[in-house]
Amino acid sequence: MKIVSLAEIIAKFADYLNADRGEPILITENGQPVAAMTLIKDPEALERFLLANNPKFNQILDKSRQSLKEEGGMKSEDFWNLVDE
Repeated sequence: MKIVSLAEIIAKFADYLNADRGEPILITENGQPVAAMTLIKDPEALERFLLANNPKFNQILDKSRQSLKEEGGMKSEDFWNLVDE
């Protein structure tokens, strides 16, 4: 992870946006972390990022996982039979 000051990000923002980095950038102000920046160029990666950081979506996933754990779920074979119908 690259660590960059807020002043440098502001001064060279376009350069950082055009960089072909796969690593996140930690942005600091007065030596303290204030933000992180991840370059996302792939629309599918953007969708994954937005869902992973969506509290409502994660709450739904947690509730679904808990329900599956407590009540069980549909067998894969049954699911695909429904899809084929």
